[in-house]
Amino acid sequence: MGMYAITDTTLNALADAVRSKTGDTALLTTEEMIADINDIVVYNNDVVDGIIQRTLECLETDTAEFVADYAFYGNPSLQIVVLPCIRSVGDYAFFDCSNLDHVSCGATKIGAYAFYGCDELIEFKFWENLKEIGYAAFGGCSALETVNLKETSISTILPNTFSDSGLRELWLPRNIFCSLPAVSAFVGCPIGQSGSGGVIYVPLKYRVQYESNAMWSRIINNGTNRIVTY
Repeated sequence: MGMYAITDTTLNALADAVRSKTGDTALLTTEEMIADINDIVVYNNDVVDGIIQRTLECLETDTAEFVADYAFYGNPSLQIVVLPCIRSVGDYAFFDCSNLDHVSCGATKIGAYAFYGCDELIEFKFWENLKEIGYAAFGGCSALETVNLKETSISTILPNTFSDSGLRELWLPRNIFCSLPAVSAFVGCPIGQSGSGGVIYVPLKYRVQYESNAMWSRIINNGTNRIVTY
């Protein structure tokens, strides 16, 4: 079972909040409390929100399947998120988590603005089952320099997805052509149309398609980016 790394001083308060939410008056073991938190937080953490916002440093669970919209919005303490069994991350779920630096997420879908403003985020492990990244999901992630979508099934990079991020190394999906509706997906980051430059890795079988695409060609041929096939 996964665990929530919270401080001892809030453990009882958190247990009380969980009991209130579930209607359970019995004393809970730590394992029972964690199981109940998994059920509550990932859907709607309105009862335990105040406690979690102040204390949660590591969110790690192999049982949670969904993270609700706004679930950890503005959490100043959260640093590490490990969600291997998650199916989707809601809109604004981790918006402006200013100290979040490492994420490993098995989601099929990442919602709009999900990690927007997480300016300490330096590593995000994208799993192969990922198919959709929402509008501006990683906007403002200024420390995020490498995005590896190589094994994913992302078919579209939406506007502002990586705007004002630190993105300078991008691996595009191996087995699917990834469309680009607008160059604003990378505005304000090193590989953007007017950026300082970086490296874009494209699968050999799609290179001609990327280079001839109206939007991608404005990024690929911006004069500062280097294209590498794999």
